[in-house]
Amino acid sequence: RLRLYEGSYDIKWRPIQHVPNEMNLQSVEDMAQMASEVYTVRHRAPEVSIAMPQLRPNSAVANMILMALEAKNYSLAQKFRSRVFEALWMEGLDISDQEVVAKLLLEQGLEMPEFGLDGKTELVEIQQQWQAADPDRRIPILTASDGRTLIGLSSPRDIDCFLEGRESAGEPSGVCEFVPLP
Repeated sequence: RLRLYEGSYDIKWRPIQHVPNEMNLQSVEDMAQMASEVYTVRHRAPEVSIAMPQLRPNSAVANMILMALEAKNYSLAQKFRSRVFEALWMEGLDISDQEVVAKLLLEQGLEMPEFGLDGKTELVEIQQQWQAADPDRRIPILTASDGRTLIGLSSPRDIDCFLEGRESAGEPSGVCEFVPLP
C-alpha cells in the first residue's frame, strides 16, 4: 500500500523480463541504449553509484524467485528484489546466471523456492501485458484497473495525477527516455 497525501493506493510490483528470449545476444543498439540509461542516471543523480553491466541480463530466474517469495513473505521478497538490483546496477553482476542468483538468496539466508506452474503462467501473462503496452523499453509502467497506463520514470506530479485518476497538467515530464547516441 502506497500512501500519498490524502489517499492511499494498492500497488503491486510486477516483474518483467528485459531479455525475454533464451539467448543473451546483445545488439550494439541494446548496449548503446543501456549505456545511455546509465549515463542519464549518472548525470541526473551523480551521488548514485551505478555500474554499467556487461549485458542486459535475462531476468526470468530472478523474477520467478521473486514471485515465489512474494507468495510466502512480501518483506523477504522486497529485500531480495533490492539485493538483485544492487547486484546488477552497483556490482555489475549477471543476474541471468542461476549461480549468481542462488548466492544472492544464500546471502539473505533463503533457499531456492519451488516454482509452480501458476507462477510461470502469471509471469508469462505479466510479460505479455507489458509488451502489449508498447513500452519501447521505458520502464516502469503503472497500469490502473481502468486500463490507463503511465510509462517511464515520471515526475512525482505525473504519478500523483495518475494515481488520483486525473490527467497530468502541462507538458509530459517523464524522465526515462531513450536518446539515440551519435
